[in-house]
Amino acid sequence: MKVTSKIVLAILLTVSLAGNVLAGSKEDANMKLIGNFAKEVFADKNLSSVDQYIKADYIQHNPLVSQGKTRDTPRIYGELVGVLVK
Repeated sequence: MKVTSKIVLAILLTVSLAGNVLAGSKEDANMKLIGNFAKEVFADKNLSSVDQYIKADYIQHNPLVSQGKTRDTPRIYGELVGVLVK
């Protein structure tokens, strides 16, 4: 996968975390959560943060990534950010 494709996919994954955002402080909290996820996982390449954000019941809106958290979740995000995960 080309770097440009990875960046686009990473942005789509981050946006998909937004889901249906509610108005007011809930929206602010959700946007902060998404921003923190994007910074920690995609910018800082801190894959240990994936467990904090992706839970077993997580609804994934990207058809290229499985629903919820699986044992492959850190590897998938690692591939997106270019970090080797064993």
